[in-house]
Amino acid sequence: MNVLLFMPGTLGDTMVCLPALRALSRHYGPQTKFIVLHERWPHIKYGPQDILETAFMPVSFLSYPFMESIWGKLVSYTSLLREIRKRRFNAVVNLTISSRPRLAILRDRLFFGMAQISSLIGFHNLPNSLLVSKNASNRPVAWMHEAIARLKRLEEDGVDTSIDSNLEQVFWDIPTFLADRARIWLVENRVPLNRPLIAIAPGCKQSANQWPLERFEIMGQMILERYPVGLVVVGGSAETEVGRLLVGRWGAAINAAGALSVVETAGLISLCRFVIGLDTGTIHIAGAIGTPCVAIYGCRNLSGRWLPLGKGHRIIKVNVPCEGCGYVDCPLPTHLCMKNIHVDMVLKEVTEMCIDVGIKQR
Repeated sequence: MNVLLFMPGTLGDTMVCLPALRALSRHYGPQTKFIVLHERWPHIKYGPQDILETAFMPVSFLSYPFMESIWGKLVSYTSLLREIRKRRFNAVVNLTISSRPRLAILRDRLFFGMAQISSLIGFHNLPNSLLVSKNASNRPVAWMHEAIARLKRLEEDGVDTSIDSNLEQVFWDIPTFLADRARIWLVENRVPLNRPLIAIAPGCKQSANQWPLERFEIMGQMILERYPVGLVVVGGSAETEVGRLLVGRWGAAINAAGALSVVETAGLISLCRFVIGLDTGTIHIAGAIGTPCVAIYGCRNLSGRWLPLGKGHRIIKVNVPCEGCGYVDCPLPTHLCMKNIHVDMVLKEVTEMCIDVGIKQR
C-alpha cells in the first residue's frame, strides 16, 4: 500500500495530527508506505519533515511551493498532479484543519480524483453542531480539539480511532539519543544538571498570541528569586535575539533558541520539569512528549481547539467579548485577551505547577 497523507505545513498542526497518524499506522499496517504531502510556505521555516521521521515512523515527503498568482498555482498543481499519478497511490487521507470551506474540499476531491486515487479518506467537514459548543444564549463558547476533530473524520470513514481519542497519553516517545544530545549541549554550555530546568518559550508565529516581552522578563526574574531552578529559553532562530535579551537581563539562564534543531529542542524539553509558553509549536511539542505546560493563551480561537496534547497542563486565558475573532494580528491597541493576563496570574499557576512537579521554594 502507498498512502498519501495530505497535511498542513506548520509545526503545531503536525503535532495535533499525531493521534490521527497513530490510528492510520495501525489501520493500514506496518508494510504501508506513507508519503506526507504538504505546502511549503516562505514565511514558515519548520514543517512536518522536521518531526515525523522521529516522532512517527519512516515516512517520505512530497511538497509543493506556496504560490500567490493563479498562473503560478496552475503550473505548480499541474506538476504535482503528474508526480502523484506517477507514484500510484492506493489512498489519500485528509489531515487538514477541521473547518475548511466546502469549495476547498470539493476542489481537493476533484484534484485527487484526477490523480487517479480511488480511496479518499476524511474529505468532508464535520457539522458545526458537533464542532462548536454554545451557551444558553446560543453564543459559541468552545470548539472541539483539533486532534479529536481529525480523528472523528477518519472514524466516519471506517478508521478505528478509539485507542487514540484519549489525548492525555504521550504521542511522541523521545528517543534516548535526543535526550542524550540535549544533555551534552547543556554540559557544553555550562548548565548545572543538578537543579531542575524550566523551559521558557516566549515566541509565537502569530502576533495575536503574543504576551508582552517585559512580562516574560519580570516573570523569569521572580521565578529565579523564588526557586532553585535553571531557566532555558527555547524556540527557533526567530527567538534567538529575544532569548539573548531575556538571558542578559536575568543573568542566570541559558539561551537555546535557534541553537538546536526542532527534534533537539524536543530532546531538551524532555529534560525540563515543565514549559512556560504561548499557543505555538513549542507548547504542542511539549504536550506531545509528556512535558507539562503553563500555557498562556489568547482568544483568537474559541476555547479548547488548540490546547496542548497530554495531561497536567495549566492553561491561562481570560474571557473577552471578542473571543473567537480569528485575527492573526489584533487590530485593537488594547489587545485585551493577552494584555489582561498579568504576571501575578502566571506566577500563581507556575507556583502550582512547581508543587505538581516537586520543585520547592528556596
